[in-house]
Amino acid sequence: KIKNISYLWDSRFKNKYDIHLYKGCKQRLDPLIEAVRKPIIQKFFHEPDYNEDYILFPLHFQPEASTCVYARKYENQLYFIEQLTKSIPVGKILYVKEHFVRQGHKPLSFYKQVLKYPNVKLISPNVSTHDLIRHSSFLIVLTSTMAFEALMYGKSVFICGNCFFENFSGVMKIQDVYDEKQKFLNPPVQDRELYIKQMAYYLKTLQLCTMQEEPLHEESPETLLRIQKTSMDQLIRFIARLKKQELLEIDKSKL
Repeated sequence: KIKNISYLWDSRFKNKYDIHLYKGCKQRLDPLIEAVRKPIIQKFFHEPDYNEDYILFPLHFQPEASTCVYARKYENQLYFIEQLTKSIPVGKILYVKEHFVRQGHKPLSFYKQVLKYPNVKLISPNVSTHDLIRHSSFLIVLTSTMAFEALMYGKSVFICGNCFFENFSGVMKIQDVYDEKQKFLNPPVQDRELYIKQMAYYLKTLQLCTMQEEPLHEESPETLLRIQKTSMDQLIRFIARLKKQELLEIDKSKL
């Protein structure tokens, strides 16, 4: 990497429209910048007060498909936090937990802007996620799998992106935070029995891909295709069972 230091002063590597060259230059600078920022940003973090009535929002790591692809409307998380501060119920505090991967990745201006909102607290990435989930009123996420963990605790979850668990019991999807802010007054209630069934089917489809004796990349195309078809078949069966259950409930209501 020493021989590539000259890239930092080469104008070609500062052209933002040349993705490969610009990104290559940025990657050489990022580790140094993050190392300097990491001790500085600690002063922005608060310790959680579990007696407070708070809503938990975990910051997503960026750039990543979780925001750039599956939550494009709110890819700018600072904008998303601003919308939340104007939308959550009065009296509740928004706990924004920094992602533990690559602390210092965000500029200092990001943290300063977040703390301008009186109903927001920045929480250290070193705080136990499980404790934060257990004591929260509910979670609001873009696509974070922290919400997937929260469902295991029976917590209500609002999601504002596209993710694999968006149809699980206890989850409510929101397209526009500000326009649909009334929904925060009535978080979804999880049907535990339905949730367990959904998790069972989800894990059953995963088992076909994760319990192979050999790594999947060593499997033949025919085997991979068979695994995919079997997984899809399980998913279709689950959806059909849900539809059948819905039809039975409709018939009962008519009676």
